[in-house]
Amino acid sequence: RFARAAEIEERLADLCAEQGLREKGWVHLFSAASCWARAGDFHTAIVLGEQLQADPDVPAGLRRRVDEFTTTIRQRRMQWTAGLALTAGIE
Repeated sequence: RFARAAEIEERLADLCAEQGLREKGWVHLFSAASCWARAGDFHTAIVLGEQLQADPDVPAGLRRRVDEFTTTIRQRRMQWTAGLALTAGIE
């Protein structure tokens, strides 16, 4: 469900960008990143977060939230990877 929601949010972000609704597009893009993270696709979540951070027009408050989000997702990805290595018996 989260992956489907993420795809919808990405489409909405694109539509908003096409119509010049940048602020609304940023909200949808951040929502898409969050949905991808909840779906377990940490890579895509981080890429979308980085895309938002690369936009110089993103307001400072949103930029901070996105930075906190991507930092958290990176930490979760490292924990998940470490858990997989332990399960597989890899040190």
